[in-house]
Amino acid sequence: MTTTHGEGETGILRCFGQMLRSLRTSRGLTRAEWGAKLSYGEDMATSVEWGRRIPQPEFIGRSESGWTAGARW
Repeated sequence: MTTTHGEGETGILRCFGQMLRSLRTSRGLTRAEWGAKLSYGEDMATSVEWGRRIPQPEFIGRSESGWTAGARW
């Protein structure tokens, strides 16, 4: 579900998305590969990276587990 955000909220979502994009690309993953590893589709991964969707807690948790565990996805 795409939502409408206030200006401050949009900035936070974009910042979060940029951080995820940086982590993803530093590991050489495409959005499709990253989404699949999190059990989400490429569209969801793209929408979160671009700050168009608020990620669900499960999405954030799976992302965090992969990055902090040093996963070599």
